[in-house]
Amino acid sequence: MKNISKLSNDEVKAHFDDREILELTARQLVKDLALIGEEIDFDASQTNAYISLYNKLKQLIIQFVETDIQSLMNLLYRIDLGEKAAKSALLKEPGDKVDLLAQQILKRELQKVLLKKEFDK
Repeated sequence: MKNISKLSNDEVKAHFDDREILELTARQLVKDLALIGEEIDFDASQTNAYISLYNKLKQLIIQFVETDIQSLMNLLYRIDLGEKAAKSALLKEPGDKVDLLAQQILKRELQKVLLKKEFDK
C-alpha cells in the first residue's frame, strides 16, 4: 500500500467515492468531535454524502473561528493534524482557511481509517 501520509488529492477523492470508507471516516470524525463536546450529523446513504459532510464540517469550523477558536485548536490537536498543515491553513484568508481546514481534517480522518484497515488485515 502507498504511504498513507502522502495521499494526493486525487487519491483522497477516490477513497471518498467508496461509501464504506466515507462512512468510516465520518464515524471517526464524529468520535473525535465528541471528545471535545461537539457533534455533527451524517447520513452516508444520502446523495452527495461527501459534499454534505464537508459542508457540515465547514459550518462547524466557521462557528469555531467566529466564537471559540480554542475548540478548533482542540479539534486539530485531537485529530493529530500536523502543526505545519494547521499553521498553513490558519494563515489563509478566512474563506480559504475554512475550506483548507475542512479538507485537511477530512484527509487526516481518512488516513486514520486507512491505517486501521491496513493493521486489521
